Amino acid sequence: MSEVDIMQLKSSQRAAQSRSYLMCAVMVAAVLIPQAAMADPTNITSGLNSLETWLISAAKIIAVIAFIACGLAKMVGRMQWNYFFSVMAGCAIVFGAAELATWFEGS
Repeated sequence: MSEVDIMQLKSSQRAAQSRSYLMCAVMVAAVLIPQAAMADPTNITSGLNSLETWLISAAKIIAVIAFIACGLAKMVGRMQWNYFFSVMAGCAIVFGAAELATWFEGS
């Protein structure tokens, strides 16, 4: 092995060790901080609901742009059908994610 290989190996070992230390510190902090363990779930739920609302509004803008771009590209013959339907299916999955999660949950 060359010196460069040895230095890269040592660097990756140090990075892995640093990640291990960081993970241990996070776990210790989670155990020692009771406020995080006893957090009020209504605050977390309302925060996640507002995040979902914001993400959906941003995704609608991106989806409109994607629909327009795909429609124009398909109209002038610059896009294949499989790419066109892939974009449409991706948009359907993004906007149907909440319903899919509820369906998988079974409630």
